[in-house]
Amino acid sequence: MSAIFGILRFDGGDVSRSDLERMSNTLAHRGPDGRISAVDGAVGLGHCLMRVNHEDVFEAQPLHDRTGMITLVADLRLDNRDELAAIFGISTAGLRNTPDSALVMHAYNKWGENCPEHLLGDFAFAIWDARAGKLVLARDHIGQRFVHFYSNDRFFVFATEIQALWAYLDVPRNLSDVQIARRLIHDHVRREGETLFVDIYGVPGATVMSITADGKIIRRRYWEPRPDPVHEGRDENLLHCRLSPYSRRGRCLPNPSHDPRARDPFQRRLRQRRHRGSCRTRPRKVGAQARGSGLGDAGGLPRDHPARAALGRHVQPRHAASRCSLRYPRRQDGA
Repeated sequence: MSAIFGILRFDGGDVSRSDLERMSNTLAHRGPDGRISAVDGAVGLGHCLMRVNHEDVFEAQPLHDRTGMITLVADLRLDNRDELAAIFGISTAGLRNTPDSALVMHAYNKWGENCPEHLLGDFAFAIWDARAGKLVLARDHIGQRFVHFYSNDRFFVFATEIQALWAYLDVPRNLSDVQIARRLIHDHVRREGETLFVDIYGVPGATVMSITADGKIIRRRYWEPRPDPVHEGRDENLLHCRLSPYSRRGRCLPNPSHDPRARDPFQRRLRQRRHRGSCRTRPRKVGAQARGSGLGDAGGLPRDHPARAALGRHVQPRHAASRCSLRYPRRQDGA
């Protein structure tokens, strides 16, 4: 995977090339095929290139559009190149020599900040729009590529990896006590954009961030997971069909790098289905576990005791439990 990084200053000073060089050196493992940075006054952008696809041979980032006064850096792999080429009037022959970053540049010129809605694939990019005086960051729909950032009243700095932010000397390296406490109590629910470090955040998946020259940050969510219209009203049956082969414990393991909001609705529905299934078998399990304790017959309570009726609803008689096999089927002769 490639990497991107950059600095935007709000205090009127110029970005130092040495600061960008330190960030680039930190990300050297992501740039075996080249590392380039560019400075334009108060903004500096950099790119570390790792060629993976055929089109990456033609990458030359940072990419500049002198007409629109736009500079772009991106870590991406687009899957709808043909559709985009048809929209932009790029021939099949021309598309072979067109890198993915050039298609993103065309998309931004056509749709502005709404361009991520028309992209399909894994991407994270930063665009400095000098004409509008803003920096635009965007991340793909389910958060496969990463962008982290730190901001204060003097500057905004971003990078693919957190350690590259620390190459900029004014970025703090303080662990978050709250995040550490959550891990100590095994609270593994991911909060949107939070990291283990104070004031360092990640751009959430399916999000566009716009940072103006005076330091104002605007976030916008451009996509939410939703069913295809053809499946409206049939969600329960569809989910059962899709997840039934993976319903056993340990089989359904979504990629943790995905944005949690694209994953949690499906996990929640799966847990509900498992819960309903366990409720159907729970009376037999309780009865079998209670077989030697006297609870199979309501614990020996008098027939007129008020707790007997309530307990009886949850405990099966001993003879019912003795006919069930909870986990392992009894071996047959000759098996």
